[in-house]
Parts: sequence; C-alpha cells; structure tokens
Amino acid sequence: LGWQLKVGEQLTYLLAAAVLALAIWSTTRRLATSVAAFVVVALDPVSFDSQGAQLIRDNWQGSLGLLFVSAVFLALHLALTRRRWWSWAGAAILAGASGGVYWLCREEGATILPGIAIIVIGTPLLWGRARGQQARLGALGRYGCALALVGVTFAAPIVAVRALNAQHYGVSIATETTEGSYPAAYADWTRVGGASTTHYVPITTAQRLAVYRVSPAAREIETEEAIDALHTA
Repeated sequence: LGWQLKVGEQLTYLLAAAVLALAIWSTTRRLATSVAAFVVVALDPVSFDSQGAQLIRDNWQGSLGLLFVSAVFLALHLALTRRRWWSWAGAAILAGASGGVYWLCREEGATILPGIAIIVIGTPLLWGRARGQQARLGALGRYGCALALVGVTFAAPIVAVRALNAQHYGVSIATETTEGSYPAAYADWTRVGGASTTHYVPITTAQRLAVYRVSPAAREIETEEAIDALHTA
C-alpha cells in the first residue's frame, strides 16, 4: 500500500481497537462503554514503549491477534442476531484475513486457537440460552456460513504464501522453522550434548564442530570459519 511500516502497525492496532469497541457495542448497545473501551485500548502505553519502535514481528502480531479475536466474535454474533448478510460477512472476511496473516507472523500462532474455540462454541450456546424456544435454524445457518467464510479467508493468505515460496524456492511451505526438513535438523543439532549453552544462541560453535566430525551431510554446510576453528581445536 506504500505506507511506512510503523504507520501500518499503528493503523492495524487502531482498527483492532475499533472492532473490539464495535463488538462491545453490538452486545451492550452502550455507546459510552464502547467509546471508553476504544480509548483505553488505543492509548495503551505499551504501544508507545521502546519496543514499539523496533522492527520486530511481535508489534504487528499483537495488533493482528486482537483484531482476529474481536472480528471473529463480531462476525459470529452478528450472524446470529442480524438477518442482513453484509452485516456479518464483512466482519467474517476481516476476521479470516487477519487470522491468516497472524498465523504467518510467528511460529506459535496456534496458541490463539483455544481462545477462538471458546468464542466459536460459547457464542451460539449463550445466544441459544437467551433465545430459548425462539432460536431459529436460519440464524444457525448464517452462523455456519460466517464460520465457513472465516475459515476460507483464513486459509487464503497462507495458501498464497505457500504458492509464492514454491515458485521462488521450490518448497510449498509457509514457515521453514515449523515445516519441512528444517525442524528435524534443528532438533538434531540442538540435542548434541557436552557444550555450554549461550543465551539466544540455540546451536553453539562447539555443537557444530562436534556434528561436523561425525556427519558427512553436516560437513556440506561447514563454513571456512568452522574449518579454521576445527583446526585450532
């Protein structure tokens, strides 16, 4: 879109705060409460600390996580309480797209799924309990359509990234640290014992040198620096 990175991060966060406020308004119909929620979230001091100025994935992922959770609830709630399809379809598309991008941001994206599961299961249960005998199959049908739309738009950015990686790198994966051959190799190297650990250094020089001595495959990626260190040892 041509925006600066930090501007995009802040706009994503403000959008997430707005969707959260809209979700609160759709359930309470209290404008003051919704506005207060938006102001509190939008002006959270954590968004303006030193980490917020750094180029790290966490800054955008946090905003996407809030947007994903809020939009999922809004979409499903509107599907149960509103007959007009556009009222929940837009929220469902926003929820799915933000969730898919959230999944791509970091390797531990699955940690958000329990919270999403509570929303998916709890929202129709509470709605049905409140409606009693007045619950209608039409509303449940809209709920299913909204849930399916979230799933399709969630998968779309992940499929797109896989296709691009297949085109440019020859492997159809989204994140190499959790898919393909890399995780297995990473696990093998980090399990090599007999070396002291170093903070933020998962595979030390001592571990690499130990593997080079016994593995022809590992020696294929041995660098000149590692060769010099081996000779010195």
